[in-house]
Amino acid sequence: MSNLWNFLAMLTFKPQPLPDDIRLDGLTAIVTGANVGLGFEAAKELASHGLSRLILAVRDLSKGETAKAEISQESPECEILVWQLDQESWGSIVTFARRVSDELGRLDIVLLNAGLKRLEFTRSPTCHEAHVQTNHLGTALLSLLLVEPLRRTARQTGKPSRMTITASSAAFSAPMQDILEPKGGRASSPGLMTRPHSSLV
Repeated sequence: MSNLWNFLAMLTFKPQPLPDDIRLDGLTAIVTGANVGLGFEAAKELASHGLSRLILAVRDLSKGETAKAEISQESPECEILVWQLDQESWGSIVTFARRVSDELGRLDIVLLNAGLKRLEFTRSPTCHEAHVQTNHLGTALLSLLLVEPLRRTARQTGKPSRMTITASSAAFSAPMQDILEPKGGRASSPGLMTRPHSSLV
């Protein structure tokens, strides 16, 4: 039944555009998974409201550059940087967070949107199932590592910083048993069966 409600919600929900008078001048934002889908649209929307600096955090740098070119056409005044981030790798996450601390003088907005959807069962280099690693564990680690840069900016400016984590309605269809590790492994847990788990945990 939950799948039916999710389907109906997707058909009927109409997001409202941000008011034109919202201005983000002087602010710096990071959007993960910013080259396609929700991440790309969110990045484009932020840039259109006067954002000063936008970091597109992407797995594939060439796709990130393509997204940058399209956003720059609509918002040429926004400085857009493309940084690599692979949430299947602990090292990539830590390196990205360290770069944020070292190279960004301020960080006002973080939108953690990067996600994975595969048909087949695969394990990441960390040995976790790939959906759980990317959609949950990697996002959780990155969120913790970016808290301090956000807090530092808030202290310096006297204004609140923001972090938003994109969720998925797939969580509503996740079975509760064996949530952290599919019991049957590859044979009984194809990729699309583990994705709801990654959204729920």
